[in-house]
Amino acid sequence: MPAQAERPEQEILLCAHHLRASSERLRALGTSVYDSAGMPLDDPGSFFSPVH
Repeated sequence: MPAQAERPEQEILLCAHHLRASSERLRALGTSVYDSAGMPLDDPGSFFSPVH
């Protein structure tokens, strides 16, 4: 999470479900999202497809 006036930059770990559920808000906050290999994800909301 990018730094804000009230808090420093923070790293958070999300499972695929919570990444999909939070992707719009994370994008709105300007958050950088990376996969487990450290590669940036351009569209985290669609990177992991749900298993049915």
